Amino acid sequence: MNGPDKTLTQGAAALEGGDGEAGRAAGPAGPAAESSVAACWVPSDRSSRVGGINIGGMVYVSAGSDCLPEGEPKGSVIDASLQVAANAPSDTARFYSYDPTYETLTPSERRVYLRWLATGRSDPHIETPCVRLYFLGLERRALLDDPDPEERAELFAEVERLRNIYDDDENIAEELDRFLDLAPIFDALGYVPNLRKLAERNWNELPLPLAVSLGRKLAHEQAIDGRWLFSWWLTSPQTKVRAPHRDFLDELAALFSIRLAAAFPKGYTVRSPGRRLQVEYCSASNEYRRDLRSELAWCPDVSRLTRPPKLAANLVAECMAALGPYIRFVQRRPRERETVAAQMLLPADLAASRQNSGLQTLDAWVNECIRERDGEALIDELLKLFDGERPSSVRHQRLERVTRALKGMGVGLAPHPRWTYLALKLGDPIVLYRDPGMAERWRNASPRYEPILTALRCGAFVAQAGGRVSSRERRVLNAMVEHSKWVKPEDQVRLRADVRWVVRKRQSLLALRRRCERYPTVYLLAILELAVAVALADGLADPVAVEAVQKLYRATGMPDDEAYASLHRMSADAHAEDVAEFRPQCAPPAPNAEGRNGTGAELESAEDVLDAGRISRIIEDTQKVSRVLSEVFTEDGEIDGEQAAERGKAPQAPAGLDGLDEAHSALVRNLLEKPSWSESEFSQLASGFGLMPGGALESINEWSFECFGDALLVDDLELTINDEVLRAMGSESRAVSNAAV
Repeated sequence: MNGPDKTLTQGAAALEGGDGEAGRAAGPAGPAAESSVAACWVPSDRSSRVGGINIGGMVYVSAGSDCLPEGEPKGSVIDASLQVAANAPSDTARFYSYDPTYETLTPSERRVYLRWLATGRSDPHIETPCVRLYFLGLERRALLDDPDPEERAELFAEVERLRNIYDDDENIAEELDRFLDLAPIFDALGYVPNLRKLAERNWNELPLPLAVSLGRKLAHEQAIDGRWLFSWWLTSPQTKVRAPHRDFLDELAALFSIRLAAAFPKGYTVRSPGRRLQVEYCSASNEYRRDLRSELAWCPDVSRLTRPPKLAANLVAECMAALGPYIRFVQRRPRERETVAAQMLLPADLAASRQNSGLQTLDAWVNECIRERDGEALIDELLKLFDGERPSSVRHQRLERVTRALKGMGVGLAPHPRWTYLALKLGDPIVLYRDPGMAERWRNASPRYEPILTALRCGAFVAQAGGRVSSRERRVLNAMVEHSKWVKPEDQVRLRADVRWVVRKRQSLLALRRRCERYPTVYLLAILELAVAVALADGLADPVAVEAVQKLYRATGMPDDEAYASLHRMSADAHAEDVAEFRPQCAPPAPNAEGRNGTGAELESAEDVLDAGRISRIIEDTQKVSRVLSEVFTEDGEIDGEQAAERGKAPQAPAGLDGLDEAHSALVRNLLEKPSWSESEFSQLASGFGLMPGGALESINEWSFECFGDALLVDDLELTINDEVLRAMGSESRAVSNAAV
C-alpha cells in the first residue's frame, strides 16, 4: 500500500497543488497482496488531473484497476488509465445505469462526470449517477479510512451540501440522508431537529440522529429542553400528526417549550438507561458494512423509554386545546395569519414571547385610549388595528373574536357581543376598560347582569331624548351600578364601562322592546322605574323626556297611566314642590334661543334648586328601584315561576329544539343540511318559514349563545355552521340531521 507521500504518475493521472506531496493513500477494506497499490485519496486542498481535466480533490484516483488490492471497494475510484472522450455533445450524456462504477462508464459518460467534478459539483441538472459516484467516495473516506475529526466533519458537510442541491431526486436524497444520520455519532455536524420533516411521516422507531443526540444529553446528565422533547414525541410510534396541524408546528412547539419550562423550572431530566445504542451501517454501494458499536459505547439507548413521550403527549394535548381558537381562525382565513386579529388569539404566554409590531401598536393604542380618552373610541379604530385596514362592515362574529382577543390583554370591550346582540355599524362608539379578571370571566356574567344592562339602556334612551346626556342623568345611571345591593361585584367593572357606552350609543326603541319582551310584568315595571328616575334627574318638566318614558311604556305593552303614576310617585318622593306637572295637557314652556325649555333665568333657577341633597334623593329612589328588582329575582337570579306566569304574553316554546319554537327549530333543521349558506339562500329559507331573516339569525344565535356559549351561525362572507356548536348539540344535532354530523 502506498505511503502518505506516494505520488501517482502512472497513466494520465497526476496530483497537483500544495508543496508537491501526494495525498494520503486509502487503507484497504480487507487483506491485500503486498504488491498491490491502493487508490490514492486526494484531499480537498490538493488537485488531480485525469484525461486532461483538472478535477480538484476529495476523490479517489488510481493508476489502474490492476493496482487495487483484492476486496477494496472500487465503485468510486477514478481509474486514470481508462479512456476519456476528447469531447462529448454539449458535455452531456445519458447514463444507462443508476449505480455504475467509474470503470463501467462509457468514455463520453466519464467526460461528463469529470467535467462536473471540475466545475464545482453543483449543477442541479446533472444526472444522478454522477452525484452518486462522487458520494460513494466521500462515504468510503469517512467510514473506512478513519480520517481525523476535522476532515470527517468536512466530508459530512460536503454531503450535506449535495443534499441541499439535489433534494428533488428522491433516490439520491434517501442515500444521502441515511449517511448524514451518522453525523451525530461522530459529532461531525450540529444536529437540530427539523420539526416539519419529522412530522411528515409516521415513525416506527426513533430516527438515529435524534436517538444519538438524546443519548448524548442523558450521558452528560443534561436537561432536555422543549424542542428536543417535542421532537421525541413527534417520532414516537404512537404519535399521528394530522395534516392540518402540521401547519402550526412552530406555534405548538413554542408553546410546548414555554409550558415545559414552567412545569420544570430546573429543567426536565431523564435517568440514563443501561442499554447502549447499537448501529451497523451498510454502504450505499453495498460493498461493505461498518459496525459502529465502538463509537457508540458511551450512548444510552433511549428508544425503549416510555415516560418522556407520554409526558410530552399530555402536554401537547393541553397546548393544542389552548391553540384551538387561533388554529380555527387561521384555517378559515389563512391570509390573515400574521394579522393582529390572529395573533391576539394565541395563548397569553405564547403571545408574550413573540415579537409582533401589530400587537405592539395595538397595545400602545389601547393604553393611550384608556389613559387619555377614558377608554372611549370608535369601532372603526379598533377593527382597523386588528385587520390592518378599515373594514367594510362590522360583523357580529368578528366583534366576538376581537373581544375574545382583548381578554388576553386584560382589557374589556363595551358593548360585549355576548350580551348586547346589537348590530353595530361603522362609526359606532365603544368603550375599552381594564379588567384583570377578564380572562376568567370574559364571556360569563351573573344572571342579573343582562337585565341590569337592559335597564341602563332604557335609562339612556330617556336621557338621549333631549339630545345631550347631562351629568345628573349620568349620576342616576351610575347609581344603579354603584349603590344597588343586588349588583354582583364581578359585574361592576363591566357595568361601569357599559354606563359610559350606553350614553354614547343612540339606543333603539325597537331593540329595547325586543329585549324587554322576555321579562314578566313586575320585573319590567321595575326596569322602567329607572327610566323614570333618569327623566327626573334634572328636576325640570321636560316634555321630551316624558314622551320618551311614554314611548318605552307603550313599546313594552304597559299603559300610559302606569307611566304617569311612576312619574308622579317618584317626583313626589324626591321633592314634590320642586317638580313640575308631567301631564301632557300641561303645556311646556315655549323653546327659545336661550334655553331648551325656558328662559336663561328659569334654567338658572332650576339649577339652584338641584342641590346635592336633591341629587342624593334621586339616587335613593334609584336604590328603591334596585330593591324592587331584587325582590323579583330569586337568590340565584332566576325569574320566579309565578311571576313568569303572570306575564302570559310570552309564548311557550312548542316541541322542537329545546328553547326554540317550531318555526325556528324547522329552520335550524334545514340549515344543518349543509355547512354554509349564502345570504340570499338564508333569506329565502327563512322566508319560507314565515320568519324575517335578520330576526331569525339573531334569535337562533341568541339561543345558541345561551345553550352552548357560542353562535351556531357564523356570519362572515356567508353563513357557516359552527362545528363546535354542532358537536356540543350532541345527540340533539344527530336527531335533527344525520347528514349534518
